[in-house]
Amino acid sequence: MKHLILFFLFLLVLFRVGSGQTLTGTVKDAATGDLLQNATLSLIKSGRTTFTDKQGQFALILTADDSLKVSHIGFIDTTIAVKPNAKMGTMVLLHKEGNMLEEVQINTGYYTLDKERATGSYVHVDNKLFNRAMGGNVLQRMEGLLPGVQFVNPEGTSASDIRVRGISTIESDETPLIILDNFPYEGSIDNIDPNDVESITVLKDASAASIWGARAGNGVIVISSKKGGKNERMRLDFTVNKRLSQVPDLTYGTAWLPSSLVMDIEKERYDKGLFTFGNHIAVPLYVDYLNMLEEGLIDEAELEKRRNIMSVTDTRREAMTHLYRPGILDQYNLRMNGGSARSSYLFTTSYQSDRQDVVGNHSNRFNARLQNNFTVFPWLDLMVDAAFVNQNAERNGLEYNDLAILQGGTSMVSPYLQLRNEHGDLMSIPKDFRYAYTLYAANEGLLDWTYSPLEDRGKVINKSFSKELRTGIGLDFKLYKDLKLSMLYQGILGNSGGETLSDKDSYYVRSLVNSFTQSNGTRIIPHNSIFRTSSPQERLSHYGRIQANYSKKWTYTELTTLGGAEIRHAQTEMLPSSVLYNYDSEYWTGSAQYNFNQSYATRPTGTVFQRIPSASQLHRQYINRDLSYYFNGSYRVLDKYTLTSSLRWDGSNLFGVKANQKGVPLWSIGGMWDMNREKFMSKVDFVDSWKWRLTYGVAGNVNKTITHYPTISHGQSLINLAMASLNSIGNPSLRWEKVSTVNMGTDLSFLNGRIKTNLDYYVKNGRDLIGDTFLDPTTGVNGAYKINYADIRTKGMDLNISTRNIDRKFLWSTNVMVSYSSNRVMNFYDQGNLALYHYFYPAPPPRTGISRDVIYSIPWNGLNSDGLPVLEYNGEAVTDYNVYYNQQLTREDLKNAGVSVPTWYGSLMNTFRFEKLEVSFLLSWKAGYVVRRKSMEPDGEFYARYHSDYFDRWQQPGDELTTAVPRKIEVGEMPATNAAAISNIYGNSEVLVREGTHLRLQDVSFNYQLPLKWSQKIRSRDLAIYGYVRNLGLIWKKDAGLGNEDPDFINRMYTNPLSFSFGARIGF
Repeated sequence: MKHLILFFLFLLVLFRVGSGQTLTGTVKDAATGDLLQNATLSLIKSGRTTFTDKQGQFALILTADDSLKVSHIGFIDTTIAVKPNAKMGTMVLLHKEGNMLEEVQINTGYYTLDKERATGSYVHVDNKLFNRAMGGNVLQRMEGLLPGVQFVNPEGTSASDIRVRGISTIESDETPLIILDNFPYEGSIDNIDPNDVESITVLKDASAASIWGARAGNGVIVISSKKGGKNERMRLDFTVNKRLSQVPDLTYGTAWLPSSLVMDIEKERYDKGLFTFGNHIAVPLYVDYLNMLEEGLIDEAELEKRRNIMSVTDTRREAMTHLYRPGILDQYNLRMNGGSARSSYLFTTSYQSDRQDVVGNHSNRFNARLQNNFTVFPWLDLMVDAAFVNQNAERNGLEYNDLAILQGGTSMVSPYLQLRNEHGDLMSIPKDFRYAYTLYAANEGLLDWTYSPLEDRGKVINKSFSKELRTGIGLDFKLYKDLKLSMLYQGILGNSGGETLSDKDSYYVRSLVNSFTQSNGTRIIPHNSIFRTSSPQERLSHYGRIQANYSKKWTYTELTTLGGAEIRHAQTEMLPSSVLYNYDSEYWTGSAQYNFNQSYATRPTGTVFQRIPSASQLHRQYINRDLSYYFNGSYRVLDKYTLTSSLRWDGSNLFGVKANQKGVPLWSIGGMWDMNREKFMSKVDFVDSWKWRLTYGVAGNVNKTITHYPTISHGQSLINLAMASLNSIGNPSLRWEKVSTVNMGTDLSFLNGRIKTNLDYYVKNGRDLIGDTFLDPTTGVNGAYKINYADIRTKGMDLNISTRNIDRKFLWSTNVMVSYSSNRVMNFYDQGNLALYHYFYPAPPPRTGISRDVIYSIPWNGLNSDGLPVLEYNGEAVTDYNVYYNQQLTREDLKNAGVSVPTWYGSLMNTFRFEKLEVSFLLSWKAGYVVRRKSMEPDGEFYARYHSDYFDRWQQPGDELTTAVPRKIEVGEMPATNAAAISNIYGNSEVLVREGTHLRLQDVSFNYQLPLKWSQKIRSRDLAIYGYVRNLGLIWKKDAGLGNEDPDFINRMYTNPLSFSFGARIGF
C-alpha cells in the first residue's frame, strides 16, 4: 500500500502548467495597507497556485474565467472572480482574523447552521485545530480542546472514556452518542481514519442534542468527513506521519521493594514454615531454591551463587530491556478531490502501521473512502459514499504482569527474576507449578515443563482482525424554492474474529499435554500444535431517513423548519468458536474428535479431574430496532431574536408491551437574543457581538442490557440433555430514561475580535433512570431487579476565552478553557444491608444525596504508641479490630472523602506565529477531586503485597508522631482476622486519600510552511513539515504527600510514555 501511494505521488510531479494570459497583482493588509509576502493564491478551476514575493506581488497563468482564492496566515481567506482580459495590477485586500465575525458552520447530523445563530450549546473543532495533534485516534486528538468534554481515563482511547458535561445516568451506559456523517456509529472508533475528518462538533445541551432523542442524554459527538467541492480542478494531497514513543518506565510504580529485601522477607517466612509446598503450587523462585537446598537438590554454594545474582536483579528493568521497546507508529494518507459544475468527488486512502511498545505486538489498518455528489437535474442531487476499513493485529508479546504467579490469592511478580543471564542464555521462571517439579518432570517421561518467557514468546501466535464496509446514498430534491426533500440510507456490514496457533513446543501445549498424561504414560492430548478460533462476530446495520426542509426569509423575519422520520435495524451475531488438536500448520489439518464431556485425572496431583478444553458453543444474536419521528424549527425576528424548538418521538423493541412504553416523546425549546443589535448598544464601540441564550429540553438514554421480555440461555447439561437458565425475568413496565437540561449562556466578542468569551451554566436532571430494587423472595427471584425509578442531578459550567495578544507580523493568541461539573444522586434504593467492603470499590453503591463518584474512607486518628491505628467506638478505645471493622463500623461512620473524577478541569493553549512558522503548547489541569493511594499493609509480607512505604513504617515508640504507616504485624502475634482488619482499616482510611489537583504540559506542536522556492521546484501548491511532542509530564501538583506519583496514574505501573511525532504534507 505504501508503495502504491508513493507511485501516485511520483505521478503528480509530472504535471505542467499550460499556456494563457498572465494575471498579475498585489496583496495588501486591508487595515494598514502593508504589502503581504508569502500569501497563497490559487485558481480554483485550473488548480494553479503561486505565492506573493517580498513586494506582495504575484503572477498566474489564466486561460479561462476562474475564481482566485487568496489566503495568508492570520487573515480571512478571500475569493474573487477573475477573467483572462482583466486589467493588469489586480489588488487584493485581506482582513485580519477576528476583524470579522467568524462564520462557523455547526453540523448536528440532521442540518447545518451558523454558530452565530445557534441557541443551543455547541463546541466546534475545525480541521486545523483537529490536525494540530498527530497520531492517536479521533477522540485522542480532541483531548484538552473542548470545554465540557472530559477524558476520565488518561489511558483511554474509546468513547466510553469520555464524559460530556458529567453524567446523567446511574447504572446505564454513560457513553456519548457518536455520529459519523449524519448517522449513529457504533463500531470501533479506531476504524475512523483521523486524516479523513474535516471537523468535530459536540452537542452539549438539550436544545442541541435533543434532535437525536432517546440516545442523546449523554451528549452527542458529531464527526464530519471531508468532501469534494464543485468547480474545482483535481487536487492531490499526501501526508506522512511518524510517531516515536519511549519505552514505558516500569520503575515509576511504588508497589515495589528491592530484591535483596524481598529475599530476606521470603527467607524469614520460609524459616517460619509459612509457605505451603506441593507440586501443583507455584512459590516464589527464591523460596523454591531454599526448599531445594533442604531437599538436597542443590548445595549451599549453588544457593549463594544464585542469591548473589538475584539480589542485584531488577525484574522491572529486565522487562524494560527484553519485553518492551520504543513504539513506532507510521501513517500515510493520500487524498484526491475535485469537481465540475455538476459533480464533485473525493477519494482517500490511508495506511497505518503500529509497532507497539510490547515486543511482538503490532497492528495495521487500511482505510479507503470514495464520496461523490452529482447534480442529476437542477432539482435533484445524488450523493454516494462508500468507506472500507480493514484492521489486523497480532498480540504475541509478553508484558510485565505475565511474569506473575499466585501467592495468597494475590498475583505477584518477584522482583529478582532474570530473563536472560550474563552469558545471553534464556532463563526459566516459575509459572503454574512448583519450579523444582518442572525441572525434573522429564524424569517421569513428561515433556519439558519449564517456562522460559523469552523462549516461549513467538511460539503462540494470537491474531485478530476486523473489517467494515459502510455505504451510503442520498437524494436531495428541490421541490420548490424554499422546500427541499432528502432521502438518506446507510448500511454497515462488519465482521471480526481471531485465532490462536500454539506451537507444539510452546509452554501452553507442553503443559496441557503433561497435565493430561495418565499415570501409565498415555497421552490424552497429542503433542502437536493446537489451533483455536475466537467467537466470530458479524454486524449488520441499516439506517433510513426521509426529511423535508423548509426555509423562508422575509423582510424582518426568517423561518427554518425540518421534519422527518427514520428507521434503524442493528443486528449483531456471535458465532461458536472452534478448536483443533494435533494441528499441522503446513497442511492445515487437525482433529476435534475428542470426548469433551469426559473428565481425566490430571497432573501433577493425579487427584484433580478435568475435561479437555473445548471450544465455546454459544451462539447469540442481538437485534435492536428503532423508529423515530422528529421536527425542528427556528424563527428569527429582526435578525436579533431567535426562537427554536424540537420535538421527537422514539420507539424501540426493547421496551414495554404497551405502545406508550415502547416510545417516548422528547422535546426542547430555546431562545437567543443578539443584544449588540439593540439601539442602546450602538454607542458601545468596543463590543463586536453580545448574545444571550436560554434553552430547556428533554433527551433520553437506553440500557440495552435489560428488556421487557424474560430472557433465557440455552445449553447442554453434563449428560448432554438440553437445558435452559433464566437470565432475566423481564420488566413489562420498562421505559426509556429521560434527561432534562436547562442551559443559560452568553457569547461576547469585543475589541475587533481580540477577546472572545463563551460562558454556559447548566443543570441536568436524569429521571426514570434504571435502578436496583428487590422482589419478595417467595417469587423465586433472588438478587436485584432493575426498574425505572432513580434520579440524578448534574450541575456545571463551561467557560472559553480566546484572545489575540499580539496581532502584528508576530502573532500571539491564547485560548483558556475552564469547566466544572458535579453530580448528586437524588433517588436510589438504599441497600443498607450491604457489607462494608462494597463501599470501598472503585464504583461504590449509589446513595441518595451523594455523588455517584464518591470515595468513602474510614476516619483516621493516627497511630498509637504500639504502631497500630487509634480507633474509638462509643468513646472507648478499640482493641478488637476485627469486631470493629466487621460489626461495629457502619456505613454512616464512613467519611465522604471527595470524588474520584475531577469536578474542575480545563486547559490553556498559547499559539505563536511568525510568517510561515507556527508553534503552540497546551497546558491541562484538573482540580476538585481526590485519589486513594496504596501503601504497605501491616500484614503485607504474608500476602506478598509490597510497597515502598515499607521504609516509612512505624519502628519504635515516638514514630507515630512522624509517620502514618502502621508497623509490621508478625505472624501469630494476633488472630489473622484481627491483622486483616487492621490492613483493611488502614488501606481504606482517609490518611491514604490525597488531593489530585495538578497541572501538566500535555503537548507542544509546530508547523512550518516551506519557502516558496521549494514548492515551485516540484510545482506544488502546499509544502509543509510539522512536529508534535506529547505526554511531557507534570509541572505542578498540590498534594506533596503523593511523592513522585502522578495523580492521573495513581497506583499504576507506569505513565503514558513521552512520544515524538513528525511529518510532512505536500499538495498539488
